[in-house]
Amino acid sequence: MSGNSSSDLLKDAGIPRRREAEPASRKAEPLLPDEDLGVLPATYDEDRLVVVPRDPEWLFLVWDVSDSTAGAAAREVPEGKDMLRLVVTDVGGAEATTELSVPEHENRYYARLEVPGVFVRAELGRKGLDGKWFLMVGSERTILPVNRVRPGPARFANLPFDSPLRGGVLSGSAGTGVSGRLLTEDEFNGFFGEQPYGSSDRLQNRSQD
Repeated sequence: MSGNSSSDLLKDAGIPRRREAEPASRKAEPLLPDEDLGVLPATYDEDRLVVVPRDPEWLFLVWDVSDSTAGAAAREVPEGKDMLRLVVTDVGGAEATTELSVPEHENRYYARLEVPGVFVRAELGRKGLDGKWFLMVGSERTILPVNRVRPGPARFANLPFDSPLRGGVLSGSAGTGVSGRLLTEDEFNGFFGEQPYGSSDRLQNRSQD
């Protein structure tokens, strides 16, 4: 019996063979346009720093620095080194700053804070041996999510699928008191926070002794 194939064994046991799936015809597959998009550039020659919370303990940072800004930093702090600064603000308003070395020729970084629920703003600059700091680009403030259930009663809101959150309408939500009208800026910040995650903006270059 050892010479029997698996198909023979299934037949002897009275078990029907499973039909193999037939390969789909290529004619039925949708045709994708043949686009020669080329290779993405290594840089877009703009000053931009984006901070995205990955989870309650980790941040992902990605940046781009224009040639003009990088050149100005090199002239201002010739013996310096590129650094990341994380400005952390807790719920009480207290600030703490952490500096991180940036690997050469890198434009992204994972930073671990291990302090959930805090606000974070990042800066990329060049720091000299004498402590001189030249800011190249900064991010907007974002917040790390909490890793626990928030205290207090739950609040629910019905949001229209095709409407943006900022300036949107809350309807039929018990206890909100804003049913059927546009949210004010303060109400939006109360429900969704002050800044959208990962947003960033350009900062004017400045040096600091």
